[in-house]
Amino acid sequence: MVNGYPNDGYEIVYPTIHADGTIYFTSWTRPGPHKGDIFVCTTQDGRYVEPKRVDELNSKHNDADPEMTRDGKFMFIASMRKGGLGHYDLYLFKRRRDGKWGEGINSGPKVNSGNMDSDPFFYQMVRRFIFQVIDWMSLNLTVKPLKITKL
Repeated sequence: MVNGYPNDGYEIVYPTIHADGTIYFTSWTRPGPHKGDIFVCTTQDGRYVEPKRVDELNSKHNDADPEMTRDGKFMFIASMRKGGLGHYDLYLFKRRRDGKWGEGINSGPKVNSGNMDSDPFFYQMVRRFIFQVIDWMSLNLTVKPLKITKL
């Protein structure tokens, strides 16, 4: 449990806690225009304040699995937004100078497949990006590590 929000009775899924204490998470039950949206919860005077929907990370489709790099400059998410290659695709967002997130970039066919590509995790120290692929036809789960040379 954390002091204050987000312990407010709404669902919290795939939380990511940044070094400054900011929590990004997915919720399908929190009120809003869509289900399956990404929210952020920050602190004020040592307590978490009410989570806010992160509009620039969300689409009209399910968006989930937020994972921010340690330096806070990049965010990976899984999304069912239009233009993807499969069930869920992984997208990369870069933080702009104004603190908001720029437009998401589909990670492309070297990362995404026709299946569910999700649960991104970035190991900054060894520059490894790890995610899972679920093939719904065979129920096969694969964990894929990729070496990141430039971000």
